Amino acid sequence: MSGTKCEWIRELIPDYAAGRIADGEKESADLHFKDCRECCDELDLVRLVFSSRAGHPEGLADKINAAVHGRRFTGRRQWWGLAAAAVAVLAIGLNMTLDRTGFTDLPLTESEFEIESENLWLTDDGLIAGAPMLEGLSDEVLTQFLEELTVGTSGGAA
Repeated sequence: MSGTKCEWIRELIPDYAAGRIADGEKESADLHFKDCRECCDELDLVRLVFSSRAGHPEGLADKINAAVHGRRFTGRRQWWGLAAAAVAVLAIGLNMTLDRTGFTDLPLTESEFEIESENLWLTDDGLIAGAPMLEGLSDEVLTQFLEELTVGTSGGAA
């Protein structure tokens, strides 16, 4: 037989042995197997391998179907879904209520310092981190504050 025909048939042998090829291909393969002993031997080998495979356990398909279609959901999952829905409803309802009452956000307090972004340097710690506001504090509070700052240093009473 020609090598090209044998290559084509050898690709079909597993499907032929399993009965998964079309009738036209089956007839062509049958004719080839009558004339080519090598391909016929390979078909016999594939049939032997297929017949030695372990069979499926009884009821395997039913067990798989039952497992797929009979999934059980735990109460915990249902509870989280219900809680998420309740939070969403509460948030939407609260938002609608506040909109109807005319409640507006409180205005943000403006900084006491004029900050121009092009003049702001990282060394301006008072502007970045917030400068301590000491003007309104009494002398006693300032003294206590100074003592707290110097505790553990050479100038403090530790």
